[in-house]
Amino acid sequence: MLARHRGGIVAAEIQEQKESFFPIKLIVIFTILVAGILAASYLSYRGYEKQYRAKVEHELSVIADLKVAELVQWRSERMGDAEIIYKNTTFSNLVRRYLNNPQDVEAERQLREWLDQYLKHTEYDQVRLFDPRGITRMSFPAGQPPASATVKNSIAEVLRSGLITIIDLYRNEHDHRIYLSVLIPILDVSGGNQAIGVLSLRVDPEKYLFPFILRWPTPSQTAETLLVRRDGNNVLFLRDLKFRKGAALKFRIPLNKTDAPPVMAVLGRTGIVEGKDYQGVPVVADIRSVPNSPWFLIIRMDTSEMHAPAREQLWMIIGFVAALLFGSGMGLAFVWRQQSVGFYRERYQAAEALRENEKKLTSITSNMAEGLYVLDDAGRFVFLNPEAERLLGWTINEVYEKGPHAHDLVHFRRADGTLLPLEECNIHTVIKTGKRHSSTDEVFVRKDGYVFPVSVISAPIVEGGKVVASITVFQDITERKQAEDALRKSEAELKEAQRVAHIGSWDWDAITDIIQWSAEYYNIFNLDPKEPLPNYIEHLKVYTPESRERLDAAVKKAMQTGEPYELDLELANPDVTRRWIVARGEVKRNADGRIVGLRGTAQNITGRKQAEEALKMLNQALQSTAKELEFAYKNMESFSYSISHDLRAPLRITNGLSDVMLKDYHDKLDDEGKKLLKLIHENTQRMDQLVLALLELSRVGRQEMKINRIDMEKAATLIAGDLKAMAPERNIDVNIKTLPPAYGDLTLIRQVLANLLSNAVKFTKDRDIASIEVGSRREGNENIYYVKDNGAGFDMEQANRLYKVFQRLHSLNEFEGIGIGLSIVQRIIQRHGGRVWAEGKPGKGATFYFSLPGKRA
Repeated sequence: MLARHRGGIVAAEIQEQKESFFPIKLIVIFTILVAGILAASYLSYRGYEKQYRAKVEHELSVIADLKVAELVQWRSERMGDAEIIYKNTTFSNLVRRYLNNPQDVEAERQLREWLDQYLKHTEYDQVRLFDPRGITRMSFPAGQPPASATVKNSIAEVLRSGLITIIDLYRNEHDHRIYLSVLIPILDVSGGNQAIGVLSLRVDPEKYLFPFILRWPTPSQTAETLLVRRDGNNVLFLRDLKFRKGAALKFRIPLNKTDAPPVMAVLGRTGIVEGKDYQGVPVVADIRSVPNSPWFLIIRMDTSEMHAPAREQLWMIIGFVAALLFGSGMGLAFVWRQQSVGFYRERYQAAEALRENEKKLTSITSNMAEGLYVLDDAGRFVFLNPEAERLLGWTINEVYEKGPHAHDLVHFRRADGTLLPLEECNIHTVIKTGKRHSSTDEVFVRKDGYVFPVSVISAPIVEGGKVVASITVFQDITERKQAEDALRKSEAELKEAQRVAHIGSWDWDAITDIIQWSAEYYNIFNLDPKEPLPNYIEHLKVYTPESRERLDAAVKKAMQTGEPYELDLELANPDVTRRWIVARGEVKRNADGRIVGLRGTAQNITGRKQAEEALKMLNQALQSTAKELEFAYKNMESFSYSISHDLRAPLRITNGLSDVMLKDYHDKLDDEGKKLLKLIHENTQRMDQLVLALLELSRVGRQEMKINRIDMEKAATLIAGDLKAMAPERNIDVNIKTLPPAYGDLTLIRQVLANLLSNAVKFTKDRDIASIEVGSRREGNENIYYVKDNGAGFDMEQANRLYKVFQRLHSLNEFEGIGIGLSIVQRIIQRHGGRVWAEGKPGKGATFYFSLPGKRA
């Protein structure tokens, strides 16, 4: 079939030999050549311009990704700093002690140690402690102007919400500088999470935030990073601009100026955009919103700067084209002369060479590992080599007899499976344009319908300046595509895993002294990926001297013995912030087993180290507090002994004497004397009850607990039965629902249930039917139990008084009692690690809740 096609071409050549050559043909060829060169030059210029623009836009996007990620990380670190203080029991207790008693020197000293850490180990430049009235009670460093009105005006809302609040960038009216503040409510955990103060951590953005935003990784005259936020119907610039000084928090653009990238950002646009900047200059920008913040980041560059290299390229192309046209003209003139002399001889030799080449071609194509086919100028198959027949499923006889277009037989498709239109098909492009085509993004469909990706190279067969056929070589690249996809997926997963875990990998070739680093490794060491990679000696300089010696010793030992290492190392930073990494390394060996280098990882553990230091300080504070508590407990025991033996003795005597006088001298006393003596007797008994209650309360805090599994339902049932038996004249309905077991001290938990149920019985005495319910629910690892009644209830504004010793919400004439039962309940539950709270309405009853562990700790 191939010979038949080639025979037609030879016949056409013989016919062409009879034609005379005229200079007009060369002129036409030259004209076509000129047009082709100009078209190719234009396409080359447009392609370069498009490629360079895509490169610049990609650089803007990469810079935007980096800066947005670091801004998110920066804000997250601020919230992380605040979380250390937020709901910290030890810290809130110190604040409460200091605010209640400013003369408490020890509390003030410990507070200063806490707050001083934020100035030494973080980027905050000022720390202030406010009381609930917004008055500064402690400030670091000392001698600072008063707090900004912006901060003071936010304190009331922070106290009300009880949530950590970031005050966005604002201008301080005292020093006219720009700051950002983090306000942390100090919650009294032991007092129902009531806010007792606010801690302000102030950040000077000029130290890190603004320099980071201003920093640009490549040389540029017009590139700039903008940070903005919406301000009503305007866009407010948050930092000074490259071409407009003093713009921070002052310069605004109205939202109706929709061609400005900052306005586009506020209105919801993202990605690459074109517009005019604040100077009215055309720019290209990448717009991003900063997650979890009101900020928008714009990475911009003047359009003129972006197009400058393309204009330089245009002049180079013009010069090249001029030289090429001149050379082409001279070449065509020479060809015309040579052809006019030896035309017939050359044609004869070409025909002979063609026949010889056909024999060689047939031999080569039959033994090729790739598929090869030839199409005529109508797009029909005229030749298939054996490998092409195997891959396509068609034989040359089948496709030659059918005679349809190759597009209809092979069904050329894109990589996504959609049908490729004929005008976009490579066979059509090659035949119509005479240009070579190659692709690895196409798929073929075999005769049986099997679809497979191919690598395709097509070229035109030109005879007499005319495309008469095309030849295509293709290869099934299914396995290669699968391997590439697997490799891309593996690399993406590894890169993402390193980014999430803050782990960077490295590989050191000891022979060449070259270190290869992953992208995350650059982030950990704050290095520019575009800078040359340092060698081993230069890399050691990033560590402190002590860490440098340890790492160098470990590396030398590993290179000598093959032992891996793992070290915590401190980085040598120019600022006061301390940073650590954990470095791990193991040896690399060649095929002979000889050690030729090291590979390993580095992970940023600064947060862990800071937490360890904070924990160490906390442990020291706890040890000090434990000693104070031990001393206090000893004093309590002594005090309790005095109460038990010394204070109650005169009470017993007074009570006994008053009782004797009421019995033995009853007839000798008048009514007023009897009344007074009875009051003495009753109040002495009440005083004795109060002393006993205090002793019981102190024993609760000192009593050793025996933790066991408690059948809460059984305990509640027994206590309820006893209470009903003690008041047979009352109609008491106790509904005990299914209660899950808990873990705790059985004696103490029984006392909790007894106190709560006896309270419910007491405060329902005015009801015809005392309705009491005992139930529970599950929350996480805790069981929440409750005792609900339909009694007198209470005002929720007075709820904080319920658990204070001797604090009563009702008078003795209304309900008996001494006001210590709920204090005992709270102390017992807190010793078990639980919580106590209540809900109620006057006249509508009350519900008391307490939590206990649902499993053994």
